Amino acid sequence: MSTFKIDEFRRDARTLNMSAAQYFSSSSSGVTGSLPLAARPSKNLRDLVSYETTGFRDESAVNYTREIALQASASRAAGSTDISQLIDSYVSSSKSLSRADQRSTVVFSPKLFCFDPAVASFATGSDYSMRSAAKRFISGTLVPFYSPNNQGKYLAAGNYFSLNFFTSSAVPSDTALVFPDFVLPYSYTFSRGLTIDLHINPRYTTDEEGAGFRAGVIAQSPGNYCLSLVTGSNTGGDGRPSGYRLVLALSHSADVTPSSIDLSVANGSRAFPQDLVYVSDDNSLNRNAWHHVSVGWSPLHNNGTGSFFVDGVEKGIFSLSSSSFAGTASPGCLVVGNYLLSSADGSRFFNSAAAADEGIVENPAFASGDPTPGFSHPLNAEIHSLKVYRRYINQLEREANAASDSALPEPDLVFYMPPYFLHESPTRRFPVSLDTKVTKTTTAVLNRDLMFSCGGRDVNLESFARNVAKFGLDTAYPRLYNLTASLSGADTSADFNSGFYGIASNRKRNLTALPCDDGTFRLTYSSIASIPATTGSMLSRKGALDYSTLSMTGLTNEYPATSPIVVSTTNNNPTGQAPTDEATGGGYYSTQYFTQDTFLLFGTLIDLPMMTYGHKVADKSFQVIDNAITGSGDKVRISFRDDGKNGLYRADASTQLATWNTQGLLFNNEGVGILLAPTIPFYSKHGWTCEYQTDASAHVFSMDVVIPAGAANVSQNKTYSRFPPTNRADERANDFVYIDTINVHDENLNVIARAALAQPFLKRPDESVVFRVKLDF
Repeated sequence: MSTFKIDEFRRDARTLNMSAAQYFSSSSSGVTGSLPLAARPSKNLRDLVSYETTGFRDESAVNYTREIALQASASRAAGSTDISQLIDSYVSSSKSLSRADQRSTVVFSPKLFCFDPAVASFATGSDYSMRSAAKRFISGTLVPFYSPNNQGKYLAAGNYFSLNFFTSSAVPSDTALVFPDFVLPYSYTFSRGLTIDLHINPRYTTDEEGAGFRAGVIAQSPGNYCLSLVTGSNTGGDGRPSGYRLVLALSHSADVTPSSIDLSVANGSRAFPQDLVYVSDDNSLNRNAWHHVSVGWSPLHNNGTGSFFVDGVEKGIFSLSSSSFAGTASPGCLVVGNYLLSSADGSRFFNSAAAADEGIVENPAFASGDPTPGFSHPLNAEIHSLKVYRRYINQLEREANAASDSALPEPDLVFYMPPYFLHESPTRRFPVSLDTKVTKTTTAVLNRDLMFSCGGRDVNLESFARNVAKFGLDTAYPRLYNLTASLSGADTSADFNSGFYGIASNRKRNLTALPCDDGTFRLTYSSIASIPATTGSMLSRKGALDYSTLSMTGLTNEYPATSPIVVSTTNNNPTGQAPTDEATGGGYYSTQYFTQDTFLLFGTLIDLPMMTYGHKVADKSFQVIDNAITGSGDKVRISFRDDGKNGLYRADASTQLATWNTQGLLFNNEGVGILLAPTIPFYSKHGWTCEYQTDASAHVFSMDVVIPAGAANVSQNKTYSRFPPTNRADERANDFVYIDTINVHDENLNVIARAALAQPFLKRPDESVVFRVKLDF
């Protein structure tokens, strides 16, 4: 045995990047792209064991096939040479009574499944146990371990949302946010200037090529102004509209239905009653792209000239003399997301019955009954940060609105709907079971009484839509027309969500506030900085006030574990007694008793098998898509990507994305994640697709082991004898050794690797040999 030092010039280390793209798609027939347990499974291998049920052999099948085999053996012993019929019977019976070998059926593929807080009926099930264990692993191990390196991400969702307006066969089209404006002085009328400022994404188009796209209204003050979204002339590769433009109608022209406006007529050339209709340049906005829009006019600006600004660029001008403008006597309301027909009295939306039920301002002139005719032009787009000024704002103000939210008050700002959740809401009637409502206020993102008693999903939309320019006043709250939580009470056999989602308005309510992916806009939360924190829903993990995140673990309080079980609703009994929570009597939810959890969590768990990604999921490569969110009628598509720092953010827009608006967690090394977005119920429930890059890098370390002449010529074998290696006449060596193993040592002479030669190498004393050793790891 000899020892040699390998200097650095004879060592070489390389890393081979063997990354590969993985794609999986879920449907009712399974997951495409799944990896089988066996690389090349045989279709002919059969198994008499039922792995899907008991895991034991089917003895009847074993006995039957054994009997046929014995008959064949007996027939042959009797001298018969034709046993083909018995063999055919044996093969056919074996195939019919057995099943495919498990190596042909066991596959590895990602799994995504909704995680609801356990209720009494699910608390002891194996499915719940698995999900609960995954939740505890994420919350108790992964989150604390990675927190120092991932910007402190924990079980929370970013507080940055957009309002989603869409139409489909599964949801009503006569929905709107209706703000009161029937008491003098009227809030939203104007005469000496107007600016409507917002961020908008025309995310939707026609359902099929050649179909018509109906004009949709962004904001309307009846008899005063109406800002609408219509299509332009551009079409995408799918043949459907991809360009859009804006239409502003003022004074009496605001009572002209948007779909009846002739867009081909130049501004200033239309006849009465469309003489005050103005259209922006063609294709001013693009499909699925976030744009900052600011439309303004004032008689003091350029002799009564108004402008359309899109992303800071002027996209159309119009002229309006102050003498030609006259506002309405009583607009009654400000409508967001739809168009109220001119003959309707908007103040009727706030009749006494609606005010008592929804906690909005009351118009005592009407006891009940909504205005007719109603709405006719629903918006198909996402918006956020909608502002209305009673003046023309300047360029610096437009640039500030494009970049971030603003502090209050602002001069002549009469309406501002910011893009975040507020931890207070009107005192109203809302459901706590499938047939029961109570009257109180809410401070959380979701209806906790439903979530933690029977797994019901009801987004508190009231906390996302309000006019903060009037914060603290009852006129700040809108009427959520056809968007309140409704109950039928008819289906008592189904679980809560089956009955709740059976109502079309509930489906649309739960998809109206979505995580925002507009990355050109950054929040400071300055408009709510003065609001006191009254709930844990806006607290950080350490209890400090944090407007930017919504904690998903502080929605319930701890409870005395020795107390009796509270009688409450469950998934199997959705019409049971309403639960009692800490806000109404110091009680607790039945879920807490059965699970003994210190906090209750919900969302969608993500499980990626290691066989599909190797060492880790490559950073910033993971994307998951739900192409048809539950309740949207295949209209709403939402995708999420990982930010490379254990976070998941929404990634649907074609423009710059809000990578910092974390809506979930993904731990790339473990292939485990959880989507926490609270306003997207049942994400991935009916199907999903996901893709990611694998990181299965291989490190290759090669060494040249040089054995010089005169070295390694002595064997330690006790039977070693000196004699020539061959008996040929030209042989000059008198002895030799066989080299069969090379050991690699560290500086302390510990063996760290060993290379065994396939065949011993014969070395003569005067020979110099080089062995190249490679280590793969």
